Amino acid sequence: DQQTVSLLKVTLAAYFAGAVMMPYDAFLESAKNLRYDLDLLGRRFDTSLEQVCHRLTTLNASHMRGIPFFFVRVDDAGNISKRLAAAGMQFATHGGTCPKWAVHKAFRTPEKILT
Repeated sequence: DQQTVSLLKVTLAAYFAGAVMMPYDAFLESAKNLRYDLDLLGRRFDTSLEQVCHRLTTLNASHMRGIPFFFVRVDDAGNISKRLAAAGMQFATHGGTCPKWAVHKAFRTPEKILT
């Protein structure tokens, strides 16, 4: 349907933009050299934290793989507004998120990256 086609176009355009801003080989090499430091990667490629995290989920080419990451954007209540699971992460399809999930702690400690 038309809505699906539109979503696909937006998704592919976003992927293309990320690939232009953060070329695969250069980004993967930098990620390894910087020990996957999100802030340093953002500064090196002049991109936002979200753009860096999104790009990390795409580093799965068979000839040169990065660490398998997943990406989730959530609000304070735990509602997921964006998710990328190149790492095979399984997301809940029904109900809410687990209160022990680190995302809830993240909202209590802004400006700090939790791993």
